[in-house]
Formats: sequence, structure tokens, C-alpha cells
Amino acid sequence: MIVTKRLSVTLTNGRGHMLLLPDSIDAHEAAAVLCGIRSGSEIGWPEGEATWLRFDEGDGWLRRDAIAEVAVVDWVHAPTEIY
Repeated sequence: MIVTKRLSVTLTNGRGHMLLLPDSIDAHEAAAVLCGIRSGSEIGWPEGEATWLRFDEGDGWLRRDAIAEVAVVDWVHAPTEIY
């Protein structure tokens, strides 16, 4: 089992999503970008300041201005091996 930090966002319509972050970006720093505390270019994530952000495993997009809440969460997953 692998535990990583992910960025969970709740939108103004009440729906929740996990943002797709590059492996090199710390979830706490990304949260600071979305809250306007830091700039995306400051942490190496200029995409964090874009109008549209990718969520889940890159399956969809959400508007940055629709984010109502940001939380850093533990993401527990187990790699699946196919024999």
C-alpha cells in the first residue's frame, strides 16, 4: 500500500474532485497557490494559475474560479498487478 498527499477541492456546486498534480509538486504548496498565498511559478507549477485545472487522473477539467474549498488529504492506493 502506498500513501501520498493529494489535493482535494470542493466546487461551488458541492462536487468534490482530486486535482492532478505533477509528481514534483508538493500538495501543501499547490494548496497555497490555489488560495492565492503563493504564485504557481514560484513553486514550479505555473499551470496552477490557469483558468482550467485537470482533475482525477486527467479525465476532466474544472474552472479554478469554481473552487470553494481546498484540502490536502492522504491518498491510499495499492498497485494492482495483473498476472
